[in-house]
Amino acid sequence: MTDRLCLTDPEWQSKELVGEAEMWKKAGILRASKRYTTVDCDCDEQLHQADVMEFERDGKTKYMAFCALTGGAREVKEEELIGYTFQPAKVAELFHSLFRCRADVEMIIPGRLWKMGRSGVPVAGRSRDIYFTPRLNDDPQDIYSKLPDTKTPLLIVGSSRYSKSPDNPYDDNRIVSVDTILMIQDDKWALDMEWLHQLACDGPDEEPEPETRDATATTVGAMKKALHEYLETQYRHYCHELSRGNGSQLLKPITQEYLAERIGKSKPRVSALLELKVKFEKCKHPEIRAMWDASHDLELMIAYGNKHWGSRRRTA
Repeated sequence: MTDRLCLTDPEWQSKELVGEAEMWKKAGILRASKRYTTVDCDCDEQLHQADVMEFERDGKTKYMAFCALTGGAREVKEEELIGYTFQPAKVAELFHSLFRCRADVEMIIPGRLWKMGRSGVPVAGRSRDIYFTPRLNDDPQDIYSKLPDTKTPLLIVGSSRYSKSPDNPYDDNRIVSVDTILMIQDDKWALDMEWLHQLACDGPDEEPEPETRDATATTVGAMKKALHEYLETQYRHYCHELSRGNGSQLLKPITQEYLAERIGKSKPRVSALLELKVKFEKCKHPEIRAMWDASHDLELMIAYGNKHWGSRRRTA
């Protein structure tokens, strides 16, 4: 993560930051810091700066860069003249929100390391201590020395260009870069939880953290609500398509990954409560199992929909 950048630089265009610039700025992560009067020259003579002149054309302000070596000129976009600085504290605040961390953001090393606290969103089946550093290559041991000596810390690095330091006492799957886990869904920032789970999981058989009886009841309640809402959407879509003469059109069945994301739990935890490999009559939570089965079976879904939202003729 550099100290200063122009959003039109090819490096950042390749990361699609130009199209996302408004979101970065809205979050306070990017802040315009300076307006420049020179730009990189695109001539082949040598690396140097070209002076930029401002003029009016058709009632609009335009900019031209003039090469002192070749006499060539090119039009310059206004955004090429704006320099931005990253605000790492704002990045820490963003991840604090996305991971639903339980403590306040704490700066451990000024300008170098922030602690967001214990995550409310499980990663690979467990809550984790979340840390953020804008860069890791400079004196990485200073960063490592501040992390707890457990398996749970997750260190997020602002740049994907960090080096695999031999001083790293943690497994590589405990260190991730921003660009691998941060994404946009419905014009909002989101975490790639599926990738995070794969990255941080110790193995395919890793068990989720045990929950108290009250916590389990809360999780089961959240699953019931999410499944009920999904079944309603699925049923009304079915009725709508039927009324248009399109036959029995169904939405794509709900997945464990989707359900886990909806309720803020891990896929292993959702799987454990659904008990899909257990006979229905032996399930500890038969209601969520029945709702899950209904979301994957046309006749069961219709029966559930008729019971809760009336016949398909009235619903369509």
